[in-house]
Amino acid sequence: MKKQYVVDQEKAITGGSVSIFCLVIAVVLISEGRPGSAAVFGIISAVFALVAAVNGALICMDEDGLSKKVCGFTVHRFLWNEIAEAGVCGTNPFHKNRSEKAGRLYIYCSAKKMDEKERYAMILKWPPKSSEQLYFTYDAKRLDAVRLLWSGRLETYNTGTLLI
Repeated sequence: MKKQYVVDQEKAITGGSVSIFCLVIAVVLISEGRPGSAAVFGIISAVFALVAAVNGALICMDEDGLSKKVCGFTVHRFLWNEIAEAGVCGTNPFHKNRSEKAGRLYIYCSAKKMDEKERYAMILKWPPKSSEQLYFTYDAKRLDAVRLLWSGRLETYNTGTLLI
């Protein structure tokens, strides 16, 4: 059983759209004889292309482990026995007493077991580095795929009203 999921499809599409738009503006500005402005829009286009590539990366899961692929190249891989913790977290740490405002939910797999303080720090520094954790947007089907392949306990942190 091999499953592939986009890290964050919405952010990938948005980043790609903004990148293409800025690139078109840069081309128009070059034809208008404004190379300085074209360079600015070219740089903005490159930044959003990077955002699209990072969020459009694929998380591939199989019986051996999971890996992150960017543009077809594997940038990091964890074997299931190397994962110390997996779970779901919300990315809004400042929701105070409104638990339904937990932010965007992500599934994460970490090579290091974390406590509450470390999970809070992870959210503050979101997104985590691929060498430490692999993550992708939460969906019940995605979480079920992780459950089928990883035998450990799933943690929750800042998930609002979500129960797993």
